[in-house]
Amino acid sequence: MKKIILLSHLLVAVIVLVSCGAGPEYLRSLHNDYTTPGFLNPDLYQAVITGTPDENVRGLVARRESARMNALPRVKEHVIRELYTEWKTSRGSHLEGIPEENYRKDVMGKLADFVDRGCVVEKYYNRDHSISVVYRIHAGNLRDKIFSIQVPGEPTGKGEDKDATSS
Repeated sequence: MKKIILLSHLLVAVIVLVSCGAGPEYLRSLHNDYTTPGFLNPDLYQAVITGTPDENVRGLVARRESARMNALPRVKEHVIRELYTEWKTSRGSHLEGIPEENYRKDVMGKLADFVDRGCVVEKYYNRDHSISVVYRIHAGNLRDKIFSIQVPGEPTGKGEDKDATSS
């Protein structure tokens, strides 16, 4: 009887470990990862923005404050530019022949909507008195939502080519 109970507990433990996989442990490790930029998983994007102090500022506190003042106002702008680069890279050859000025402003506006939903989760100072600001955006299927932004004239990827969609 004791062997059956022991085996059943062991079986339950194995099932729990296999069903959980590495997911929860991986997510816990991301919680304290403030250095990795980009998509940490399909639902979480992280940007790390560095601000440097003005050259003429002296003293530890003044240099750190200068770095902070140089970084914080440009955080969202920086994140939008990073996401735009990620989005554009994801499009690959789909954008060939479409002038960037035709879609850049529209796509960056859509990306700004995602960025507005994010927040600063950490700020830390580096040895050179610069500051690193960590900004995170969390949403269900965030990567897919961002990568699915389409521009006029772009093929949908379902066997269409540029000529078929632009006529």
